[in-house]
Parts: sequence; structure tokens; C-alpha cells
Amino acid sequence: MELCSKPGCSRPGAAELSYDYARRTARLDDPTGPRSPHRWVLCPACAGRLRPPRGWVLLDRRIHPPLFILPWR
Repeated sequence: MELCSKPGCSRPGAAELSYDYARRTARLDDPTGPRSPHRWVLCPACAGRLRPPRGWVLLDRRIHPPLFILPWR
């Protein structure tokens, strides 16, 4: 299991983030195994707070996205 790619976060990763620049979309997917250098691992909290750039669409394609994001302590 990989850790979250966001600087300053060291929680276990639960989603993979990728960008499609041509379609102006950001995608969250379930982890698929070995990570591509063009995908970033995010923990549930960081994935839940993710906002795409202005004018882009966020596609959450995770099978079981969390219902609630609990603060990490």
C-alpha cells in the first residue's frame, strides 16, 4: 500500500488521481496495483477535498467512495 502523494500527508492511499488535459477532466479511480508515473495516490480525506481546476470536471470513478470523511488524528 502506498502513502498519499499530497505533500505533508502520510496517510494510506485509497484512490488514484489522473488528469486528461485534452478533455479537461480529473479522475479518481480505485487503486489498480503498480502506479504509473502519471497517476497520484490520495488518501480518502485528500481525495474528498480535491477540487479540479476551474472549468474542469472531476470524475469520481471509485466503486465505493467513502460516505463520510472523518478527520485524521
